[in-house]
Amino acid sequence: DGSYAITGANLSGGARIEFSGLPAWLQPGPYGTGSGTLVQFVSAAACTVDLGVNNPSDFCGNNPQLATTCFISGDPLGGGNSGTADVFLTWAYNEDGWWFNYPTVGAGAANAPDKLAINSQMGPAWGVAYQRSSQTYIAAGVRKRHVGFGPLGPGGIYSINNSNPAAPVVQQFVDLNTLAGVNVGTDPRTAALPANVGTSSTDPNVLPLIAKMAMGDMDISEDEQSLYIVNLNNNGELITLDIATKSVTSRVAIPDPGCLQSEGISSVPAPQDSRPWAVDVHDGDVYVGVVCSAQTSQNPADLHAYVLRLTGNTFVNVFDFALDYPKGIVSEGKLDSATRTGWFPWIDDFNAMISVDGVTLMYPQPIMSDIEFDSDGSLILGFVDRTGHVGGRNNRSTDPNDGNLYNAHSGGDLLRACKVNGAYVLEGSAGCPFNVANNQGPGGGEYYFNDAFDPGPPGGLVHNETALGSVAVLPGSGEVAANHFDAVRHVPEGQDDPEPRNGGVRFHNSVDGALNRSYEIYPDSDNVVGTFAKAAGLGDLELVCDAAPIEVGNYVWLDSDGDGIQDPGEAPLVGVTVELVDGAGQVMATATTDAAGQYYFSSATGTSTASAIYNVTGLVLNTTGFQVRIPLNQTVLASLEPALSNATGISSNDNKLDLNDSDGVSDGTYSAVLFSTGAAGENNHNFDFGFVNNVPGIDIEKLTNGNQADGANDPDVPEIAPGDPVTWTYIVTNDGTTAVARNLITVTDDIVGDLMVAGVVQPNVTFANEPDTALDPTDTWTFTVVSTAPDLTDPAQTGGMVIVDGCNPTQQPTPGARATYANIATVTIPGDSDSDPSHFCNPRPGIDIEKLTNGNQADGANDADVPEIAPGDPVTW
Repeated sequence: DGSYAITGANLSGGARIEFSGLPAWLQPGPYGTGSGTLVQFVSAAACTVDLGVNNPSDFCGNNPQLATTCFISGDPLGGGNSGTADVFLTWAYNEDGWWFNYPTVGAGAANAPDKLAINSQMGPAWGVAYQRSSQTYIAAGVRKRHVGFGPLGPGGIYSINNSNPAAPVVQQFVDLNTLAGVNVGTDPRTAALPANVGTSSTDPNVLPLIAKMAMGDMDISEDEQSLYIVNLNNNGELITLDIATKSVTSRVAIPDPGCLQSEGISSVPAPQDSRPWAVDVHDGDVYVGVVCSAQTSQNPADLHAYVLRLTGNTFVNVFDFALDYPKGIVSEGKLDSATRTGWFPWIDDFNAMISVDGVTLMYPQPIMSDIEFDSDGSLILGFVDRTGHVGGRNNRSTDPNDGNLYNAHSGGDLLRACKVNGAYVLEGSAGCPFNVANNQGPGGGEYYFNDAFDPGPPGGLVHNETALGSVAVLPGSGEVAANHFDAVRHVPEGQDDPEPRNGGVRFHNSVDGALNRSYEIYPDSDNVVGTFAKAAGLGDLELVCDAAPIEVGNYVWLDSDGDGIQDPGEAPLVGVTVELVDGAGQVMATATTDAAGQYYFSSATGTSTASAIYNVTGLVLNTTGFQVRIPLNQTVLASLEPALSNATGISSNDNKLDLNDSDGVSDGTYSAVLFSTGAAGENNHNFDFGFVNNVPGIDIEKLTNGNQADGANDPDVPEIAPGDPVTWTYIVTNDGTTAVARNLITVTDDIVGDLMVAGVVQPNVTFANEPDTALDPTDTWTFTVVSTAPDLTDPAQTGGMVIVDGCNPTQQPTPGARATYANIATVTIPGDSDSDPSHFCNPRPGIDIEKLTNGNQADGANDADVPEIAPGDPVTW
């Protein structure tokens, strides 16, 4: 149920609460009084540390548009009035009543639907998807008797861009049959259909392929990048189509879920009877609906329905039930009405579908055509009657010698499977009771019992199952929208309705099944010829929702310990001005942090406060170049500097991962976060800014030939003869809490002179950190100078420095100590400086004498080379 508890925590210093692990289909919800963000702080026990998350595909306005397809008889490409009839319609969700000006009852108060496409542009289509980000509808062609395919044939998918509602653009999106490996079947029709509505046709070759070729339902992925399409051919496969490239990314055969053909007391598998149609994307998963048609055995006991979920490339059964429950009579008042109830096995025999009146098709054959999820997780299942696609209004049988005109009366259904303790329970069972005990549904009653139409006084032609199998649920509305024939009553209950045979949408209460309202889409087919009247005259029903808004924010704080991490107990910064900037550098909105240090910018409609700015229309989806920035010249920041950026090592600004560090990068004028917006509903509350007290600090370390040599008698003091090469290395570190601009740094040395003056590197100095413009806290710069060692006995070479005796690293007796010189490096910045010595020695001075007598060493009195010289003889020393 989403609850959690953390007990036993020590809150003496406060605590930071983080939420992580959200699945891909969920995004952080907008900040509000009942929901915080992914990072929250507590200082004492609390039961209000809550997080709301959102599935962006659930977002919708209070009065969105609805869209559906309408079927028109005839050949849409024949050049007649069939091709000019409207087949794709939208209208406002809250519409109620009828709009057509009937001869008998006049015009209703409702507005007429908007007409976006005609028959010649797309032909018959069932599955409809809507890409919010581009305001584009996508519709998939369907196999229907008495209606020709559109320009692309059986594999045709069409798009309608409605970004300019005054001029929708219809395009041929893709022909699936042209894509590698895809086969949705070929059109078996050999004779052209009539080009004009009102002209009947036999269309004999199509019936056996109804719901067995072309496409069934279609849905769009929650990221709006892919289409999921049910290919009905060869017992069905689920095709995933990349919208941008119009290429197939996967094809998964929809398996036989367990269809049987009964033979006496035993049954054998009947995979040939597995017939999919519905598909739905919900909370990151893809579901398909399948029926076992029982066409092989013709035994109603073999009729069964399954809801399968795609896991990887495998379908698993999540719910199934038998289709042998009682149903309402399709059309009362006929001699065989009582026998034309319930579901029947699929058949391809037109004559078997004809009522004894000789003109009406009544033979309900189940297709699970739509799946939706209610707000409480319950399944809502739409079933269309296959017979509704076999016949129409005043059209002929498959027999060319039969001149009669027939009318199909569809007998679909609308069912609910409640979610009880994590499992689905069909209506009429424990935990999911029906609302009316009318013996027209599972368990002896119906949940959605307002799927019937009574045209007038008792004894009239009552239709008990008018559902056409397409469903839509507006989250939070508490109702289910479903397409029906005879959807609207034009006169008060009890009076004879003179204008039946219309098609429209009914809104059923999700709790008690009551009829909230209804809206007429197409009028009585006797007034507008070519519609399908009481047959399956409407296709999929799609909510047309706006893309979910996005929100960015959210936290500015005093980073007391300077680590760049949002630690519990660190204070928020109040009254800080934050700017939202677009890619052109223009300020779009300005917010001021509240008492909690928070700020927000949102594209949602709302009432702004100082810290939360709404209606930012320029904050659009999937766009680069935005910035959230803080001007650094604010009074509230006068003694502060930006904290260490991206201390956790995460610099992606990901809305689920980059949680608790400071993200702002300073250029000396602003601390800014550069970001790109994501898809709809991808709120990002991780644009955080830490600030530290402005404490300058600088350190320098000088090395001589790699040695510290800080003390004159340290063992690492090097001995370097005058004139020998020497390398001095200078390591400058920012040990303060604020960055130092390069032009404020000066480095000097007693022997070398200036290394860097006001940020300018001097000649003969190697600077390893070009092109840095500032020295950030904890960062280091390295300078190197290669020169020759001076003679330490020559004041001219030492700058007049005093020579210090005692360079004695080996602790020799003082008389043998060497002369030393301590040359000192210094770094200076505003507010601080530092120096560091590094000693070296010249070699110790030395002398030697050798005395020769007449050229002989003669060191020892008895040495062999001692010369003998008479007194008075000459001698040379």
